[in-house]
Amino acid sequence: MRLAPFAVWAAQLRSDEDLFEAVRLYCLLTHSHELVVEACYIYCYTIRYLITSESCSPLDAYNKAREELERRSVLTCISSIKYWFENEIEIDDVDEMPKAHERPVSYLKTPLLWAFYYLKHEYSLNRALKEMIM
Repeated sequence: MRLAPFAVWAAQLRSDEDLFEAVRLYCLLTHSHELVVEACYIYCYTIRYLITSESCSPLDAYNKAREELERRSVLTCISSIKYWFENEIEIDDVDEMPKAHERPVSYLKTPLLWAFYYLKHEYSLNRALKEMIM
């Protein structure tokens, strides 16, 4: 996702509200739909957690994202994102995951699902990269 460099910068924002507002403003440049803003917020929230937590596993980060989805359940589109987590990322068979070549990579859902799938299943960076390019 092109969002990753922004998420690294945004990790300095300590409050969830400041992070959400920064993500919303960032998304206004190209994709202002609530679903995009809320999905990008969860992505940035998780990257901030990975950067600022002294010791956390990929699974810890995944679970933290799930907790934040529950906490933010009043947002407009968060139920769609929760559905993705509950019904698509929970798949244990990597062959059942959506493939990037089946829909445009720029489609928000595909890279988001893969990012969180790799966290949930605690893939190493090398293993994740191999899965994506092979």
